Amino acid sequence: MLRTAPHIAISPEDKRTLRNRTKSRTLPKHTVDRATMILESAAGKPVTQIAQVLSTYPNTVIYWRQRYVANGLAGLQDQPPRVARQSMGRNGFVRTSSRC
Repeated sequence: MLRTAPHIAISPEDKRTLRNRTKSRTLPKHTVDRATMILESAAGKPVTQIAQVLSTYPNTVIYWRQRYVANGLAGLQDQPPRVARQSMGRNGFVRTSSRC
């Protein structure tokens, strides 16, 4: 038996927005997939089944569920890329280090 994830509460406004995203033909695929993950999770489908239908990994579904629960629709947006930090070296030149 497949284990279902904890229930996600979705407001009517969010549900309407997510449904519109899933029906869009102009939004990027990842945006449509994330909306589908949340709607299917709220419907009680198992994470593994959602991942299989979307051809992704269960951890990906879990990640976006957690982001939605923590931040709502804003959590489904991509985060900005990290910027490399610059510091002065001993010789006076600028060193660039990236923490990735």
